[in-house]
Amino acid sequence: HHGERTGAHDRDRARVHDLIVERGSTGVTQDEVDAHFGNDSRRMGQRVPELERDGRIRKSGVRRRTRAGRWANVYVEAGRPDDEIHVPGAVFRNGKWLTERDAG
Repeated sequence: HHGERTGAHDRDRARVHDLIVERGSTGVTQDEVDAHFGNDSRRMGQRVPELERDGRIRKSGVRRRTRAGRWANVYVEAGRPDDEIHVPGAVFRNGKWLTERDAG
């Protein structure tokens, strides 16, 4: 059974990695991964730190608010340069990225 679980685990990681690549310069927070995958969210969100540990994704240095209103790191694919990271409708104020969506 261990093999099956590992296979599913790898598939989950691939799905999360694909999502991050797909989001491109916008990146994702762990909360956005949770929201995207719905019912599987807890399991899928846990893949984020693993992908970072493996060097496949990285923290962008940008933060966005979660659904609960907390600030969270935005992850992007590892090879993406800082100057290619865009936060739609965001302003950098007091050392934090603030988005219009978050303000509402």
